[in-house]
Amino acid sequence: MRRILLTFMAIAAVLSLVACSFGNNANASSSTQESSVTSEAASNSVVSSNQPSFAPDETSELDDTERSTAIPNKPKTLIVYYSLTGTTKAAADIVHQNVESDIFEITIVDEYPTAHDDTITRVDKDRNEGKLPELRSKIENINDYDTIFIGYPIWRGTYADPIAAFLKEYDLSGKTIVPFSTSGSTTLGTSVLDLQALQSDTNVLDGLAVPGSDSQREITTWLGDLGI
Repeated sequence: MRRILLTFMAIAAVLSLVACSFGNNANASSSTQESSVTSEAASNSVVSSNQPSFAPDETSELDDTERSTAIPNKPKTLIVYYSLTGTTKAAADIVHQNVESDIFEITIVDEYPTAHDDTITRVDKDRNEGKLPELRSKIENINDYDTIFIGYPIWRGTYADPIAAFLKEYDLSGKTIVPFSTSGSTTLGTSVLDLQALQSDTNVLDGLAVPGSDSQREITTWLGDLGI
């Protein structure tokens, strides 16, 4: 009888050990599964948070393309003028103040005398000989400009000879030309016709004969009429 009781106790102990082992394995399996799920969720979070990336050169190239598409090249304006006494320079400065533009003064190697009669004497002599003054200053990027204002004094009924030298030096084909002059008279003389003869493939707008150095109102009104 005692032997039978000991046998039942041994069997009960074995069953208890088996039950504990199964419970531990189940907990371990559950813990492993939870860890696996957590890792997978974390992995999915990293993937979804990543955004497409570009190498620096690729980003720069994309930005340049978008910029050139969104912002077309803006037309550029240049003011070119020759001034012996400062009157034309004053008019050119007023235009420059009212128009977004670059400005360039034409200078020559052998400048004219400032006395009016002496200037005209030399002009007559040079024209009779078919001689133009040599330009000292040069414009390297003339092709960058779409519209060019050209300012000059009137000598013998047309633009000053340095302007003639400028018009022979540069090809202004396809550009819009806006002439303005300064003189004791109130006309452009034959300067516009002479300009068109030298630069026939240009669009010449209505010019202005500036009456004097104090011409702010006349110039701003003229620019407004041109829509510039």
